[in-house]
Amino acid sequence: MLPVLLSWLALLSTWFRDRVWYPLLVRCIASSGAAFIKWGQWSSTRPDMFPEALCRALSTLHSNAPVHDAAHTRARVEAMFGGRSVEDVFDWFDMTPMASGSIAQIHKAILAGRLVAVKVRHPQVAEKMAMDFRIMKWLASVTDATPALRWMNLGPSMEQFGHTMGAQTRLDVEARHLILFQRNFKSWPECSFPVVRGRT
Repeated sequence: MLPVLLSWLALLSTWFRDRVWYPLLVRCIASSGAAFIKWGQWSSTRPDMFPEALCRALSTLHSNAPVHDAAHTRARVEAMFGGRSVEDVFDWFDMTPMASGSIAQIHKAILAGRLVAVKVRHPQVAEKMAMDFRIMKWLASVTDATPALRWMNLGPSMEQFGHTMGAQTRLDVEARHLILFQRNFKSWPECSFPVVRGRT
């Protein structure tokens, strides 16, 4: 809400917009949920739609995403292996994530003597993203109707973003894409992709 209240200052002052308003907007997006973070990440790559200064500010959302707790990781991994404990399946499993994004986080582990990366979705991320997107569409309509914010052109960007958002939460789709990349680039030894193991 604060970025909306200060939008008139952002419209009048380039210095305020670049130094204060954009960072404030990014902080609000970062604390608003997975779909908002994902939209911010996507928008940071679209200087054709948004000012370059805003894209630079939004690019900070590509790192430092929140992590979920070890209990959720353990429960999801054990469910995927038919209830077998993490210790029974893996030679070693690091419950501290090595990285976290808006959809999932990555854990290092050793499986059958090989170092692997285990990707675990955040709790209820698909449901939360669907709800977030409904809120985002409403906010976009309000923003596009507000003269001081109309320049952001959020409505069209939300429509484009919405077409790809659903698939972002499907790790099985991501795994199939990796397999397809491996097949298509098998004649290019300089190109490599993660090798998918286990269920897809």
